[in-house]
Amino acid sequence: MRKLILTAVIALGFATATQGQTTAQCTGSQNNPVLGVDYTYEVKIGDGQAEYDGTGTDAVYKWYITQDNNLLDNTKIIEEQTAAGVENDWFKVVTGGSTYNSITGTKNQLTLNWKEKSLESPSPFFLVLNYSEGNGTGCTPNNIKVLEIKPLNTFQLEITPVKDETGADFVAGEDAAFCAGNVSGATIVKDAGVNKVKYLYGEQTLYYKVTAKGFKGKWLPQIKLPALVGAGTTGRRYKEVQWKQGTAGTFKDFDGTLNNDGSTQNLTAKPTEFAEITDATAGTPIIVKVVVENQQYEGLTVDAVELAADGTIKDTTKSDINGTETTSGAGDACNEAAAFAKKNSAKIKARPKVQATSGAFIVPVN
Repeated sequence: MRKLILTAVIALGFATATQGQTTAQCTGSQNNPVLGVDYTYEVKIGDGQAEYDGTGTDAVYKWYITQDNNLLDNTKIIEEQTAAGVENDWFKVVTGGSTYNSITGTKNQLTLNWKEKSLESPSPFFLVLNYSEGNGTGCTPNNIKVLEIKPLNTFQLEITPVKDETGADFVAGEDAAFCAGNVSGATIVKDAGVNKVKYLYGEQTLYYKVTAKGFKGKWLPQIKLPALVGAGTTGRRYKEVQWKQGTAGTFKDFDGTLNNDGSTQNLTAKPTEFAEITDATAGTPIIVKVVVENQQYEGLTVDAVELAADGTIKDTTKSDINGTETTSGAGDACNEAAAFAKKNSAKIKARPKVQATSGAFIVPVN
């Protein structure tokens, strides 16, 4: 939980908070909160004023949020939930703090957790505190302060090849490479009356780990497959491409139809199947499985299959930022990255080359 303690007199407290002061480092603050993280807003009353201490029986802390420029228009207050109990789209009030939008609020702090859709709001949110307290002279004056809030996009992606579907990492110094598939077929066929050999060179299953971090919430994964070497002449193709949440669980298909021709293509998860980040700092991975069927591609040289990752935060059009994992080498760390800027390669090792030094091999079918 992040806490902002305003220690000045209420007349100065909110005014001293610097707007967006941490966005240059892509870290959240009360003014620029990270999605899914609890932020506590707290005030101190009086500070040297003997008649006000913030704890009297008639002290009232009315906290509420609006997006209207008229901060006192009660009809424009964003309610925590509807009469039917449906939460608003923007934020959640966390238990333990003051009662939200109530004239019976008795606590000097409010804790909020901002939702994904808040990033799409074209207008800032205004957190208002309307405070009143009797001063012992028959007066119960009030004072109002406001904090401007603009939720921050800190969504980051990192992609690495991994050994298997459990997400086991290649150790330092180890080549991130997979063995070429065994020859799966070798058949004599007649071609214009001449015996030739039709070779099939098996398949390889490649695994990539896409780690999402920076906030807590859901996102829709996207990947970009490269054009396979030899796809046009040997029939080499993508046989299967799937993904799963975390290092356990079951693989599932992306939306739409996979083009089985080895061409470059973009795939997006089904619109109702989101990945979820549960650890904003360390991140939560998805595993992508790519099965390459070689057909008649012999694979005598090392082949790097570069997979690119992207994604959008649920209920928004916001994608990942450059952050510290960008491979583009350009742009501020807090700006949204170019499409599919995060990429990495899994290598397929070469199979041995065999050449005749006496006699002649049967010609393969092309």
